Amino acid sequence: MAARNRWSWPGADGLRIGCADVAGSSGSRRGAAGKDAGPGIRATVGAWLLASCAAFALAGAPPAAGQPVPIRPLQDFAANPPGSYTLPVIQAAADGWVLEGSRLWPRRLSAYTHGAITLLSFVYTYCTDPVGCPLAYATFVDVRERVLAEPSLRAKVRFVSLSFDPTNDSPAAMQFYGGDYARSRELRWHFLTTSSMARLKPILDGFGQDVEVERDAAGRPTRAIAHMLKVFLIDPRGQVREVYGAEFLHPEVVFNDILTLALEADRTEGQAAGARFASGEPTSIAPPSRPHAPDRLLTDPVADAAASSQPSGPAFGLPPPQASAGLVVTPQRVELGRKLFFDRRLSVNGTMSCAMCHVPEQGFTSNASRTAVGIEGRSLRRNAPSLLNVAWRKTLFHDGRESSLLRQAWQPLLHADEMGNRSERQVLDRIDALPDYAGLFERAFDGRRVSVETVAAALAAFETTLVSADSRFDRWRYGGDREALNAIEQRGFQVFTGKARCASCHLVGERDADFTDEGFHATGGGLASRPVPIREVTLAPGLKARLSATEIAVIGGEIDEDLGRFEVTRRSADRHAFRTPSLRNVSRSAPYMHDGSIATLEEVVEFYDRGGGASPQRSPRLVPLGLDADDKAALVAFLRSLDGANVDALAAKTRPRPGPATPARPSPAAARPPGATPVSLSRPTRPRQRRAPRARRCRS
Repeated sequence: MAARNRWSWPGADGLRIGCADVAGSSGSRRGAAGKDAGPGIRATVGAWLLASCAAFALAGAPPAAGQPVPIRPLQDFAANPPGSYTLPVIQAAADGWVLEGSRLWPRRLSAYTHGAITLLSFVYTYCTDPVGCPLAYATFVDVRERVLAEPSLRAKVRFVSLSFDPTNDSPAAMQFYGGDYARSRELRWHFLTTSSMARLKPILDGFGQDVEVERDAAGRPTRAIAHMLKVFLIDPRGQVREVYGAEFLHPEVVFNDILTLALEADRTEGQAAGARFASGEPTSIAPPSRPHAPDRLLTDPVADAAASSQPSGPAFGLPPPQASAGLVVTPQRVELGRKLFFDRRLSVNGTMSCAMCHVPEQGFTSNASRTAVGIEGRSLRRNAPSLLNVAWRKTLFHDGRESSLLRQAWQPLLHADEMGNRSERQVLDRIDALPDYAGLFERAFDGRRVSVETVAAALAAFETTLVSADSRFDRWRYGGDREALNAIEQRGFQVFTGKARCASCHLVGERDADFTDEGFHATGGGLASRPVPIREVTLAPGLKARLSATEIAVIGGEIDEDLGRFEVTRRSADRHAFRTPSLRNVSRSAPYMHDGSIATLEEVVEFYDRGGGASPQRSPRLVPLGLDADDKAALVAFLRSLDGANVDALAAKTRPRPGPATPARPSPAAARPPGATPVSLSRPTRPRQRRAPRARRCRS
């Protein structure tokens, strides 16, 4: 074993975590004993501990108040050159009333997010998480130095650090936290707070920043606040163009994004000035306008049928769909998305398509295996969720880590074990070289070529058409057809809403039903029935964590446990919690649970009749039900009545219709005349790689 350095701390029951154990040898992600640190939570915690080691090695002691330690994240991928890609508009920046320094009156946050390229982070001064607020602070410091080295950028960029702890972070406390950076005139860096949580909450909600005050053993609130690190890049018009988590919050990446937005602004201003000059108008640049409203969701059968009160259309019985900002659905985009969805050539080795895990004839999931199978037969750790009615989902994936179909689309394409591509550019170049895609993107997107944005928009447009409701239950409950359900199925509905308590999570309304509360609950599914003791582990001087024996084993590489929603939020209450799925078409989506551990609906009913699995985090809603055999049979019969009327026709309709075979493109060698010298033609740089090229566990 390699020698430990001086930063090594004892943990509970002899567990010791040291920097040498985390870092191992230079240039390797292996521990000191040569054991692979592994993907997923082990890599995450390993990076966290390594950042802690670096911080304390640099500082020699825990940071004093207002003096965050400059922590550098590990970067194992190359940032693409600025200007070689575009950053899509994600949303308009949220607004609200904020306070700064000695100002007596509050100002709108929009005064700090319009008119310049803005880097915004939510922080609080008491944060001790090495990959939390100190990481954001350190990254801002590094990026600040890079901006100052470019004189043309100084007036175009500002930083904003906004506290989500107004109870303790007064304007004076935030100024102290900012120190010299808050007073510097070289580059604007504003340290803001709010007058109350009531003023802060609309801002947090608008940016999707979740926070939770942690409590001690007696239930009293502490100074610690659980949160997921997010840093927002905002353009001069107040539009969010990028959101960074801890994994991609690297100074070089952020700085290149700032340069890209600056180049974009220069081009826009130059074009506008040229147009005004040509028309004889003054050429001074006007102040940036407020962001316009996002394009509304244009759906053909989806929104019209869902809004109708009459029993017609595939969406009858569903609530109205929620518009997705920036998503426009047209027939051309749907057809292009369908082609992409079924195209195996989008995977790194040409063997996997989206439709191979989301099989149309199997409820747009996979009935053949407990968990999905990716390239080269790699078993993924989660069951493939059904895509039926996915336009109604507020969060996506079993752990809810995404909320937009536009942002979700690229994750399977870039996952090392799913479709295996190492970068967005690799996928885009491959599509661009396929002759059967010639002109399709330009026709669907008003002349725009294949890009990160157009690929995502096409796939999302197709997925919004996967609508299947209008079940026998809908016609019975909402359409007035008293004969649509037989007596056993009607009794099953009574059990569902009564004795079995299913409707407490799978909601049924008076006018419509989506059969989900869109929440996250720990059912104990997929966990072994064993007690999991909690231990307090010292990670660094003054930095402790309460970990279960299971989590300690995960960190040590002994097991690879799925912690569910916790992997997104890092809240202890979210351990082993997963999204409540809709029960529509549930008979088509076996096997069940996030890990496919239950094969049939009958077994699912037995599982919940027992009160779920044995887990310390199990939801208090789950208790033994005491159902008899007739109750269980009726409940299963009712669940089978939730199949959409069009589910089989939809599967047949979405399959691509066979067309003429595409002639094989001759190889460059075959096309060259004898003796000709090959010429290298370089392609334009595509949007940058956003995912580290290391193997990662599936989180679908």
